Amino acid sequence: MIIAKITAVVFAVFFLISFAVWGVCGISNFSASFVAFSLVALSSFIGYKRLIFASRQSEQPKDDDEEEVEGEEKLSKTAVLLKTYKGWLFPFRLISYAIFVLVFLYFSNNGLLNIGAFL
Repeated sequence: MIIAKITAVVFAVFFLISFAVWGVCGISNFSASFVAFSLVALSSFIGYKRLIFASRQSEQPKDDDEEEVEGEEKLSKTAVLLKTYKGWLFPFRLISYAIFVLVFLYFSNNGLLNIGAFL
């Protein structure tokens, strides 16, 4: 709940700053990029949260022979990458990145892009 309050305050402060500096065009750029980036952050959080919970559920209790278990648990870089693909190929995350890029392209193609307000 506190994160939502902090986000609302940050949004309001930057909203007022973008209006004071860039006017209505700045507000539209800032608001659209803030919402798109919030979707990216939320989808990344959800994807990695699912990944962590899945890895916790798949863990087995360790045996007394820890030396044998340690040797078996060493994974190659490829195995680790394949194991964690669910975090970075989460469909909601890919869609949110696409929305962010489409928002940028919309403003850019229509001559409304104000980079300072968008960033």
